[in-house]
Amino acid sequence: MKNTIMVKRANVVLDISPEQKDYYLALGYDVIDDKGDVVENSTIETKESLNRTIAELRKVIEEKDLEIAKLKKKVSRSKED
Repeated sequence: MKNTIMVKRANVVLDISPEQKDYYLALGYDVIDDKGDVVENSTIETKESLNRTIAELRKVIEEKDLEIAKLKKKVSRSKED
């Protein structure tokens, strides 16, 4: 039975004890398996993931702004009747 787990950040792969896992996750390391596949992501947000989130939220805002504009037109037309 293996008493260590592997963590990776960029090109750095380390074998650590399971007790150190939370510490390394907080530093930005991902837990990986023997094949190198990520089994647990880091607990910090990367710049790229934050930028993706921002882009997604901007798209939602644009969609909601269009929806609001349509509803305002509809209300305006109903007041004229």
